[in-house]
Amino acid sequence: MAADLALEWWQAFGEGRVDTLWQLSSRPVRYMLARAMVSDEVNALAAGGDNAGADGLLIACQGFALHGTKGPAWIQLEPSRATFFDPIDMEPLIRSMRMFPRTERDIANYKQVTFYPPDTPAMPWIIDPELRSIVGFAAVLRGSDDAGALGDRIALDPIALWSQEP
Repeated sequence: MAADLALEWWQAFGEGRVDTLWQLSSRPVRYMLARAMVSDEVNALAAGGDNAGADGLLIACQGFALHGTKGPAWIQLEPSRATFFDPIDMEPLIRSMRMFPRTERDIANYKQVTFYPPDTPAMPWIIDPELRSIVGFAAVLRGSDDAGALGDRIALDPIALWSQEP
């Protein structure tokens, strides 16, 4: 079940299905997704001296974490969706991922599922089986600071989800 949930999330990410990602993610992961989507805009606003505009987008990321695409914050974030996501057909990759070696282990109340695709870094997922949600990748994301840092990294490189480097 945990491996299926991880693959369902990964497929939704690759296909740019934001509503599905929101449903399958914990609040910190939702914030990380929103932060990654608007990372370029936040940086540009801050670099241009518009700190209020940058702060407004970060606050919208928090609203998205709570309310998803049905909340008012989505109006500010939605324009960034098209530039962040480059939807592709994930079905062939997901079929392959099911064949890759993987491990599962318990970490506190969570389950860690790690896939080992060839020629790619290991891909660890931290899952809350009770809530049926992704709570982290290489580590449990505990709040907006953790999620924000990871969100900035994935805006530049999607493989950063599984990198332990800061």
